[in-house]
Amino acid sequence: MNREKTSAGARFLGKLALSMGVSALLVWLLLRQAVQGGEGVSAPEILAAAGQAPFFYVAAYFVCQVAQGLFRALRAGLLIDAGLRRAGAAGMQTPRLPAMFEVTLVRGACADMLPMRLGEFSYVAMLNQGWGLAGGDCLSSLSIGLLFDFAALLIVLGGAMALAGGASLLAAAILLAGVCAAGAVGIFWILPRLPGWCTRFLPEKLRAWRPCAAVLRLLADMAQAVRAVAGSGVLVRTLLISALIRVIKYAGMLILFRGVCVAAWPEMAGIAIPAALVALIAAEGAASLPVPSFLSFGTYEAGGALALTALGFGMAESIGILFAMHIVSQIIDYALGLSAFSLFTWKRNPDGGTMRAVVIVFLGATFATVGFAPLAAAAARHTPAEDAARVGSPVAVPADAVVPEGFSGRIVWSSNRYGSHDLLQLTLPGGKLERLTRSGHADTYPRFSPDGTRIAFARSRPKWASHRNQSEWDVWVLDLAARTERRVAEHGFAPVWMPDGKTLLFVKDGTALATVPADGSAPETLLGISAGGGLQTPNIDASGTNLVLTIRRQGVWLRGTGETPAPRRIDDGCEITFRGGSPDTLIWMGHPGRQKNAIFTADAPDYTRRVLLDLPGEFSHEYFPRTSADGRWLVFAASAGGHEHDVEDYEIFLWEIGTPPETAARLTWHTANDNWPDLFPD
Repeated sequence: MNREKTSAGARFLGKLALSMGVSALLVWLLLRQAVQGGEGVSAPEILAAAGQAPFFYVAAYFVCQVAQGLFRALRAGLLIDAGLRRAGAAGMQTPRLPAMFEVTLVRGACADMLPMRLGEFSYVAMLNQGWGLAGGDCLSSLSIGLLFDFAALLIVLGGAMALAGGASLLAAAILLAGVCAAGAVGIFWILPRLPGWCTRFLPEKLRAWRPCAAVLRLLADMAQAVRAVAGSGVLVRTLLISALIRVIKYAGMLILFRGVCVAAWPEMAGIAIPAALVALIAAEGAASLPVPSFLSFGTYEAGGALALTALGFGMAESIGILFAMHIVSQIIDYALGLSAFSLFTWKRNPDGGTMRAVVIVFLGATFATVGFAPLAAAAARHTPAEDAARVGSPVAVPADAVVPEGFSGRIVWSSNRYGSHDLLQLTLPGGKLERLTRSGHADTYPRFSPDGTRIAFARSRPKWASHRNQSEWDVWVLDLAARTERRVAEHGFAPVWMPDGKTLLFVKDGTALATVPADGSAPETLLGISAGGGLQTPNIDASGTNLVLTIRRQGVWLRGTGETPAPRRIDDGCEITFRGGSPDTLIWMGHPGRQKNAIFTADAPDYTRRVLLDLPGEFSHEYFPRTSADGRWLVFAASAGGHEHDVEDYEIFLWEIGTPPETAARLTWHTANDNWPDLFPD
């Protein structure tokens, strides 16, 4: 017996190791794709998104999980009660609703623990061992409940596809319809006849063999229970309850989806409900596939991300959102499941001291996880204003470092080396470094005015805000002579000066372009140019008649500024600008490159792209390109491979365009985050 237990334990550990290994591989592949896709999504950002989800959305998801657990318990009790009306079920009673509620919560937590949702059988084990129900009654109610879950899911998927135009998932809907049809035939037509077929066709000796006899008895019990359920008139109510369960479940998931997006990916928060629903259904379907994964990590995200990208959304943010959702939902689901299992165990053995200790430990671990997991996830954000460990330290300048030659003027950028992001100014030659702002908020995206006397920049409304959340910033102007600051527009990001030097162009609420007088004398004026939640980094040419901008998931664009401009897509990529303010030459960030990206350029009229600069050496992950007014100099930042704009160790570089790449001079030698530089030659 001990040998059998040891062997069974070894098999379990082997399967657990396999599932964890498969999940680890899938998670690694998905995170790698997320970092490369679009503007990238890092693992710290995903953890931060999970920790930053607003309490209201998380609480609403929790309520929905409790509500659907109650209705699942009601449905299970209805099916069990109908099945117990069969002959031979005397003495067995349907557990009361609170007991069924405990069982369904544990089942919900265990369902994803094993591939192909084998964790569903925890439902059978608890009802059989805890309440003395026959295995046939447990399995029949479980099977019928699962069938009606699929039927309700088919209805929801069909409606979502019709509204979202998800024709790419038609094959999945057809497959699901086939599963429902096959399940109905198998449960209500084949299963009731199966015991008779076995008696008729199996040899008597085989039927007398103890394992086979046990299986036949189980089949007979299931067949009788299914007949009783089918003839009891509860199937219509079961379908209605199943539909309600699905509505509550996906309402909770949609709320959590939006909650995760609101803080970290606001451009995705407004995604149409049918599109999000299609993705969530696809994610759940992928998690149910016979793939050995641990808690469905990897399979869930892959299915949902593929659906979102098929509907036209970016791969990187899709993966990030689904991972963050999965983390939050698993914390809540396992908190509920462990709590229910602890209560169930305590009630079965209320006087056992050892069991009481186990239950207390389980409950303590559960609530500790619920309480501290969001804090741990929030700590993983590495937000410059809140994490002092990210301010970095100076780096010794090598003796053979390239020295900037031929440039005279000023460089400005944003750096968190003093604790929060401030604006720094470097004067060349001479190397005088000045700290221009000390607000305690995140100051970023500085841009010199045409005469060099002022700097427009963005300041976070809270102490810290992600660059991805463009609505949590205001536009400010710094007078360099007086060192005074003025807020000129609220909920604005990425300000740039219009050629007149009196007006600023900026992104309003992350969705539209607007202008405002630099002295704040009048409210901003919307330009009628919008792109949902994906409009970024606009730039205007020296004549004020041509505009370039990035639209997330759509690449970089050139267009006029009139009422009916003719937009022209230039390429994939981001952070497009004009060389020297001329519309004849464009510069932007694109892929591929030595460290996944490079600085590209293109000339009118055909705008055929070519690599402008791809640095040799350790720092070759370039971003934030900006040229001088005469088009001679390029200032930018580069990291050693990390991507996150306001977190990674980016260093500022200055390069004379057209000279060899190795002549680019590194201006900063500090492990802090330095970003969004601009330059003003004398």
